[in-house]
Amino acid sequence: MLASDYPILRIWQVNQAGYTGEQTVDLDAGGVRLLVIRNHTLDVEIQSLEAGEFKLLQTLAEGRDFAVACARALETQPDYDLPLSFRRHILQGTWIGYFLSSPNQ
Repeated sequence: MLASDYPILRIWQVNQAGYTGEQTVDLDAGGVRLLVIRNHTLDVEIQSLEAGEFKLLQTLAEGRDFAVACARALETQPDYDLPLSFRRHILQGTWIGYFLSSPNQ
């Protein structure tokens, strides 16, 4: 995951071999939150993330439990569609495993 105050996805896109679109990058266009994935064919995929989705993944990456991650995501973005995001990350393989914590923890 990667967050930047600058439009780094656009910067990356215009610098790819074979790119034929508009070469101009507006550095004042605003920041981005990205998920960078190396898929099963070893190609790199870059996906833009909503604020809530980024917070959910960031919180899970910190080792927090799912309930805490969901709460933080919804605090960050109250209209965040948690079920849709959950489905997406399971289906695309972002989340590949989980563990159940002991009730005494």
